[in-house]
Amino acid sequence: ARISRDDISILMTYVAADQYLKNGGTLGFIVPQSLFKSHRGGYGFRRFTLPKRKPERNEEVPLSVGRVTDLSRLNPFKNVSNQTAVFTFEKGESTEFPVPYSIWNPNESISEKDTLEEVINKVEIADVVGEPVNEDNLQSEWLTLEPKAIDAVRKILGESDLTARVGVFTSGGDGAYHVDLNEDRGERFLIENLPKEGRQRGIRDRGAIEKEVEKEIIYPTVKGRHINRWGRDGALHLLLPHENKRGPHNGIPEPKMRKEYPKAYQYFQEWEEILRETRERNSKFYDSDKDPFYVLDNVGEYTFAPYKAAWREISQGVQSTVLEPLDAGIGEQKPVANTHKVMFIPFYEQEPAHFTCGIMNSALTELIIRGYTEALTGLSPHILETVNIPEYDDSSSNHQKLANLSMEAHEGSRSISEIEEEVDRVVADIWGLSDDELEDVWQSLEELT
Repeated sequence: ARISRDDISILMTYVAADQYLKNGGTLGFIVPQSLFKSHRGGYGFRRFTLPKRKPERNEEVPLSVGRVTDLSRLNPFKNVSNQTAVFTFEKGESTEFPVPYSIWNPNESISEKDTLEEVINKVEIADVVGEPVNEDNLQSEWLTLEPKAIDAVRKILGESDLTARVGVFTSGGDGAYHVDLNEDRGERFLIENLPKEGRQRGIRDRGAIEKEVEKEIIYPTVKGRHINRWGRDGALHLLLPHENKRGPHNGIPEPKMRKEYPKAYQYFQEWEEILRETRERNSKFYDSDKDPFYVLDNVGEYTFAPYKAAWREISQGVQSTVLEPLDAGIGEQKPVANTHKVMFIPFYEQEPAHFTCGIMNSALTELIIRGYTEALTGLSPHILETVNIPEYDDSSSNHQKLANLSMEAHEGSRSISEIEEEVDRVVADIWGLSDDELEDVWQSLEELT
């Protein structure tokens, strides 16, 4: 079984606390910050209890977390791109929440040779507190904010009835599935694959090839780099050899592909050996007994939804936009089949998508996500387990207003800062926050960023 670095750090931390501490003793540890912030990776760590160990010990032993110092923004270890935290354990006492939690934000470049005093003079230290984001599950990831901000966002926390999705995953075949459209030939395009869009060595070594492919399986697509806050910057084209039905085994069957899309089938045959190998190695759903060798992951009816409230998975902050049907040189409007670094919520009408985008881009959602996710990561579909985004209600004037504000922001018809302040006030009203609580949210977000 594969053992992650987080698994090793959890094991070493607990073994050291067990072996080297007597009751009342304290140890300090340097650990990945993800142990406090990861949705799943740190779940076992956050038990803060040593298990029974017969015959020596018949009862569990609690561990109390003292202060946590978050150094994830400093990168204290040269040439190591991890997120670092320092904390203390006391053996024999239970952890009491909230736990003091400080975040060190650098104001200038820090050298490994700097003394502690010099480093402290180069940083701003935000003193906040940490507590489980889910009050009913003490092992849930930590929310780290000022106490007054936590009180405000508790009104927002909860599981949404909406379902978020991960975009299309080529299982390592980006360089074969992403294509340029070189020439329109009626019902087909002369296409050329884009080897540099992927990292698969076999595809990059072979390079680009030109083939005719039926238009029907060509869709506009976007990657994370194309997603901006309230907008989209560019697009690509994706070969999507799938049927619009429930997944995961919804690839166009080979007999049908050979008969109805013979040119596309010939194109995929050019890459058959590589595609089989990458599917076997990287796909979560590929079944060689059921699926054609060119099948993709994360494709279902939701992929073909005309509207998507979408956001980057990896980002400094929330960057959400609405993806609407796009031509992109194909000759007809088609839904955008975004790739797996873009998360999305599918919709079949425009207004609900814009309403949801408005919620996503609000300061309230930003504060929650910055408060409990890991730096630069964590914006996966599970955020809807924590941010209780309501479903669109067309009878609500606030819901209608928020959808319209999102449309304005996408059009760029007036100042974005003005629109975003209005967005925050409408979202606060929807979630039942007072003006004072909204001010607390703005202030806490400013300090965090």
